[in-house]
Amino acid sequence: MSWGTLYGIGIGPGDPELLTLKAFRVLSHAAVIFHPACGGKEGGFALDILQRAFERPHMAGMDDSPSRGASIRERCRPLSITMVRGADAERPHWTSAAEIVAAVLQNGQDAAFITEGDPLLYSTFIHLQSALAERFPEARVEIIPGVSSITAAAARAAFPLAVADERIAVLPATYDPDALEHVLDTFDSVVLLKVSRVLDHVVTVLERRGLLKNAVFVERCGTPMERIITDIAPL
Repeated sequence: MSWGTLYGIGIGPGDPELLTLKAFRVLSHAAVIFHPACGGKEGGFALDILQRAFERPHMAGMDDSPSRGASIRERCRPLSITMVRGADAERPHWTSAAEIVAAVLQNGQDAAFITEGDPLLYSTFIHLQSALAERFPEARVEIIPGVSSITAAAARAAFPLAVADERIAVLPATYDPDALEHVLDTFDSVVLLKVSRVLDHVVTVLERRGLLKNAVFVERCGTPMERIITDIAPL
């Protein structure tokens, strides 16, 4: 029996209506849907987005898959993504995850791994894809892009990210806050992801440079708890 295909699927930052039609079609037919689970918990934000997307009445008629009788939740399986710092520590963990996924693919079944935002932008799927390619090079993988929190937040705030020849920088939560001033000098727009833990420092830098009026803070974009703040000085 030939191998099934693993689909790495981005399901967006929080709004279930941002799930693409292609992602919905593949998820409707996948025999198993793996979702990231931290600390032994079976739930998670990605799973919540998925469930809300498939619960929407206008989407129900689009699902003509043979597995329609089984709810989306019944086809979901948690895949531990507990991370340990250091490349050597990560390798055994992701090899184990790859073996779990490969067991499904080897039976000729298609599987999906869902992730918030886009699968190739600061995503846990990247680690799984790498481990699967190393351990099971015969496995087929297809990636379905998703709406990132970057573009979704910009849209909700009506904030242009770049125009003409402007340059844009994207910094993850692990960035060095002391390097922020250099980045502000080099780029026209700067996107800071998961900035909450260094927010005080960011506000201080922006205030000193007279840039507070140009900044916007977006939290939990696309969810019922969404906040969009254009006056970030009091934060």
